[in-house]
Amino acid sequence: MIYHRFGIWQNPVKMTILISSLCLFCAGCTEFKVRSLIKELKDEDPKVRKEAAKVLGEMKNPLAVKPLLEILLNKEENESVRGLAARVLGEIGDPRAIFHLVAVLNDKPKARVQYVSNEAEEALIKFGPPALDLLIFALDHEDPLIRSSIARILGRIKDSRAVEPLLVALKDKVWLVKTNAARALGEIRDPICIEPLITALNVETGIVRKEILSALSNIENPQVDELLMKALKGKNIEYIYAAYSYFIRKGIENSESILVQALNEHGTQWMAQDFLDCGNRQLAKAASDWALKNRKQIWPHAESKLQWGSDQ
Repeated sequence: MIYHRFGIWQNPVKMTILISSLCLFCAGCTEFKVRSLIKELKDEDPKVRKEAAKVLGEMKNPLAVKPLLEILLNKEENESVRGLAARVLGEIGDPRAIFHLVAVLNDKPKARVQYVSNEAEEALIKFGPPALDLLIFALDHEDPLIRSSIARILGRIKDSRAVEPLLVALKDKVWLVKTNAARALGEIRDPICIEPLITALNVETGIVRKEILSALSNIENPQVDELLMKALKGKNIEYIYAAYSYFIRKGIENSESILVQALNEHGTQWMAQDFLDCGNRQLAKAASDWALKNRKQIWPHAESKLQWGSDQ
C-alpha cells in the first residue's frame, strides 16, 4: 500500500495526521488526535516530538499547553524541541504560558545560539497586550538578562502603557537594560518620553547615548526637530550617525556629505544597507564604497521603508 511505501505506518505522528485528515468533520476525533499527539511528545525521537509539537500548534488546542510547558521547562530536553515548544505556546495563545515563557528568557544555551530564549521572546510578542501586565512586572526581575529581554519585547509590542515602566528601566544600573529600554521607547514613539530622553541624553555615554538619540529621532515633535537640526548645522557627527534615519527621511538639501562622513567614521553594515536602499544616489554610492573598503556584502532591496525625503 502507499502508506507502507512512505513509511506512514512506522511514523506515529504521520499516522495521527492521516487519521485526522479522514475525520475533519468529527468533533470527537479532534480530542483523540490531540491526545495522540501529546503522547508523541514523549517519544524518544526528537524529530517525532518536534513534529507532534508543530501539529499541536496548528490545532491551537488548550489541552496541549501543560505538556508543552513540561517540555519548555525541561533543561534536559533537546534545545530545538524546547524552542519549538515555546513557539507553539505563543501560537496557542493560552495565558497560562506567559509566566513560564518569561522564566526561560535567561535560558543558558548549550550551544552558541540562544534558541530557546529567542523563541520565548517571539512567543511573548505574539501574546501582545494580554501579556503586558506580567511583562511590566518582570521589568523588576533580579536578572538583568530578563529585564533586558522584557524591554526589547515591550518595544516590539508597542503599547503606550509600557512607556512609564520603560522610563524607569532607562535608569537601570545595567547598560544593556538601559539600551533596550531606549530602543523600545523609540519604537513606541510616545511624545511623553521626549523630556526624559533628553535628560538621559545629558548623562549617558556610549551605546546607551546612541540609542537615546536614535529613539528621539523616531518621534515626530518640534523639540526633536530643533535638537537634530542644530546638530546638523553644527556638524555633530555623533548625533548625525545616531539619527541618520531622521535625516534621510527629511531629505535635507546638501546634507549628504555629512551623512557620508558619519558612515565612514562610525558606519555599520545595517547603516550602509539603508544608505544603499534610500533612493539617494550619492548615499548609495557611498554605501557601496564603504562596503568594498570594509569587505562587507550589501545588496539592493526592491522595497525599503526608509526613503530619502519621505517626510518632506
